[in-house]
Amino acid sequence: MNAQLHCAFMQTRRVIFSLALVAVAALPSACGGGEEAIAKPDFITKANALCTTLNEKLAEPQEAIASEEDASKFLTETLVPELGATTKAIRDLGFPEGDEKLLGGLMDDTDAVLKDITKDPAAFVAAEASPFEEINKELNAYGLTVCGGE
Repeated sequence: MNAQLHCAFMQTRRVIFSLALVAVAALPSACGGGEEAIAKPDFITKANALCTTLNEKLAEPQEAIASEEDASKFLTETLVPELGATTKAIRDLGFPEGDEKLLGGLMDDTDAVLKDITKDPAAFVAAEASPFEEINKELNAYGLTVCGGE
């Protein structure tokens, strides 16, 4: 192998080796092993803040509802996307250790209601009870009183 080719080969090997080290060093954080779970008080504060923002975004459009058609439009065009984004943002916080199953289940239940609303908003306009009633009770019990609408 000539000297230039050998030198280029060695530089390429060094770059590949350096990239491999960077990739290995990043593994613990990419797999969740390098980060601590969020503390419950911090989670509650941050999630409730997200829900405060959601409530502020929903207030004005909700006040403008004057008919069942307006209500259906509000559900599909405002509530579903905004609450869906808030649910995702809450998931992105990570859940406190030991509460992953409970909170993940509540987020899954919320997502399921949102899908149902999207399929038939008129049914939710006509419903006498909120489809979020049980979810809200559990959120309130956990301490997510803004999210649970307490």
